[in-house]
Amino acid sequence: MRLRVLLALSTVRAEWLSAQSRTESPSLVLGRKLECELSAGRSQEHYALLGNGQYARFNIAQLTVNISVAVFDAAGRQLFTIDNSSIGEAEDVELITTTSGKYRLRVTATAR
Repeated sequence: MRLRVLLALSTVRAEWLSAQSRTESPSLVLGRKLECELSAGRSQEHYALLGNGQYARFNIAQLTVNISVAVFDAAGRQLFTIDNSSIGEAEDVELITTTSGKYRLRVTATAR
């Protein structure tokens, strides 16, 4: 069974950078929604290129599955994990960057 998750980068205060390689998951682009299918028990990673001191807000709609979101900084260190909302509600992820680089979001289908 495949499940649907809708991701959107809704706010970035500062200059937005975008780049994408052919082997990576799609970058999250300001103002553009990205709809993904996520199989039960699986995860997907998405990224945004952000500058030092930027504020970013990611709005992730849980359409048919509950998800958790782990956020990683430009050095690959996990900053935090969030799973506050139920199916039908959005998981809102907010952060202020401390360095420039690629910030990753790992979206995982959860059992709750």
